Amino acid sequence: LLAGRVLIVDEGLQPICHGAADGADLGTAADGGIEEDHHDAIDKAIRQSRTSGRSVVAYATADAQCRVMSVIGGDSAIGAILLFRRDALDDMAIRTFEGSASIVGIVLLSQERVEIRRSRDVAALVRGLLVPTLHDRIATLERADQFQFDLNQSLSLLLLDTDELKPSYVAKRLRSKSILAGAILDELNGAIAIICKTQAAQETIEACHQLLLKEFKTN
Repeated sequence: LLAGRVLIVDEGLQPICHGAADGADLGTAADGGIEEDHHDAIDKAIRQSRTSGRSVVAYATADAQCRVMSVIGGDSAIGAILLFRRDALDDMAIRTFEGSASIVGIVLLSQERVEIRRSRDVAALVRGLLVPTLHDRIATLERADQFQFDLNQSLSLLLLDTDELKPSYVAKRLRSKSILAGAILDELNGAIAIICKTQAAQETIEACHQLLLKEFKTN
């Protein structure tokens, strides 16, 4: 019915997954995420969609039209669905596309809850290491064991200033990077505290720099 390519993105417009209908031929649209030339138009359309509760056409080119639908979780936007296709949708297809946002929302909310539970445990571990108390020592050791984080190794503390970026989202993106799998991190007073093994500190700094530069266009 939709006969196009679909891209699902998170709140920061980073790709989560994509797919295409059989026979959909739109070149590379939606394959590698959002093209930089269309980023602002899509971001604006998602905000309009969130306000109106309906899908919005972000832009149209000779090859494809991009329609977006904001995905809401609670009182905030947790992502969006982007549909790329050559021709405009009829009213029935638009309703079908908009209705799919509810299903995607359930999946994203489920992932969000898992992330929240994990981040709470990580936050407790980070704070337990930075502000140790005799009362919480056992709990800290148990959490370290839960995340297979060796407290006997030499550790370094890195502080990342996120400037005007949302610290919780930056922390979420950092946790998704395999190169930081051996580190623990959490938002701390508007910054991000990262605890990693000392020998991997420089590599961790470079990974953070690349993420900020590539995804957030900032140093």
